[in-house]
Amino acid sequence: YKNALLAAIKLNQTDIIVSLLEELIERSALKTALRGFDNKEIDLLCQFLGKKISNSKYSSILLVTIDIFIEIYAGVENESIKWLKSIIENEVLVQEDLKELCGALDIIINTGMNFLN
Repeated sequence: YKNALLAAIKLNQTDIIVSLLEELIERSALKTALRGFDNKEIDLLCQFLGKKISNSKYSSILLVTIDIFIEIYAGVENESIKWLKSIIENEVLVQEDLKELCGALDIIINTGMNFLN
């Protein structure tokens, strides 16, 4: 599983990588695929995850992947892992801001609709 995942990442085709991640999740094999990465492989995966996490098309699968990845490599000192964690923290803040904005827009729209009626 690990070799298939690394081969997909090296192809740098997001749809293929995400499809493979989905399949690994379905087979309950994602943890197995993510284990045993060396620092270079960790860097490669972190770069992919960090760049693609903000794309809502892929975010649900990537969040599951990141969660398991961080769980496995929690004790590993690696700059890419630190970078990925900071990307996730920023993404959480952006999502919270978007939720607040959506709430404010709902209020404005509802107020406008009430005013028109």
